[in-house]
Amino acid sequence: MLKRLIKFKLLVEGAVFAVQISALTVLSALHKWKTFGIVAFLVSLIFILIKYADSTQFRDWLNIQLRKDLKFAERFGEFGIAEIYNMQVREESNQRNADTIPIIEKGYNFGLSGSTGASYIDPAAHRHWDALKKRLDEGCSFRLLLTDPFCPSKKMRNDLNNVIGNLDPKLNLFAVQHCNDAYSNFEVRFTPETYCSVFFSEEEMIYDPYHLGQVNDRLENYFFTLRLNNVKPVAGTNYYLQLRRHFDYLWHRAEAFEDFVIRNKSSLKGRVNINELDT
Repeated sequence: MLKRLIKFKLLVEGAVFAVQISALTVLSALHKWKTFGIVAFLVSLIFILIKYADSTQFRDWLNIQLRKDLKFAERFGEFGIAEIYNMQVREESNQRNADTIPIIEKGYNFGLSGSTGASYIDPAAHRHWDALKKRLDEGCSFRLLLTDPFCPSKKMRNDLNNVIGNLDPKLNLFAVQHCNDAYSNFEVRFTPETYCSVFFSEEEMIYDPYHLGQVNDRLENYFFTLRLNNVKPVAGTNYYLQLRRHFDYLWHRAEAFEDFVIRNKSSLKGRVNINELDT
């Protein structure tokens, strides 16, 4: 909000200056002095209002916001929190998605824990798959840790989301199986204990907390998201490292894709290619 406001103010000042120079130059050349006076008066009035805002309430408000930003940086920036996105605001949600692309483009070793992973590995989601596919084709490694769709916690979430059937419709197991089969640098495992969604490279992470807050007969997905950097704080540990340890702990105790499919063969008919695993 603060950055946008400052940019808007600068744009207004620049536009007023440009209009003043161009309009007054043209009017003076045409000797339209009455119009020249009116334009000069209006431009001067706008400049006075801008400067008045700078010198009074706007300046004070701006200083308060700057202090808040500095306080945030001092309290959290040292521990790796680079950005907080309010996912109930479309612009910030879009910004979160846009900021994820450079993480994919710059990283080499990726990990994702999530309920379905659809935003990253399902082409139909039209979000991050194209960028991720390019990196997979280039040899980058990817570990996908999905929530076991038949575990009690997932069944509870499905009930709160009024899911019909025994599988979350967002879970595209054909896309998961395709990645698992097509890329030797892609590995999938399943766990009943995800707690949150994290997508990370060696240096950055996007963190989405999970909750069971039902609003209007479904779980409210629009909560908040953090972008974390892998930095070394003066004291303690950064949040990136804590969540990487969280992922690694679950990963080493998770079930391999093939074992998961074989164990749930009867429930997965039509959702994966069982024949490929029977050989």
